Amino acid sequence: MRRIRTLLVRRIRTLLVIGHVVAMYGCTLTELQHESAQMTARIADKEANLAQLESQGAALLAERETLLSELDNQHVTLDQLHAALERLRQENSRLRAE
Repeated sequence: MRRIRTLLVRRIRTLLVIGHVVAMYGCTLTELQHESAQMTARIADKEANLAQLESQGAALLAERETLLSELDNQHVTLDQLHAALERLRQENSRLRAE
């Protein structure tokens, strides 16, 4: 009888230990799933932010090209103005000489 009781106590202890291990495993698994969900959300936020920054970068590059083109056009216009001014000065000098 005593031996049966000892075996029963050991079996109950073993089951309690196994139950405790399973409960701890379940808690750990739940925590890991929660952390994984948070990381997935952060990754999605970072990807959205990256896409926005890439879009801004593309817009800035397009604006840069537009500004460079306008600057080239202004240089041509400025060069043309200088050439016209020089022609007028030469004409003015020629008229004064006559």
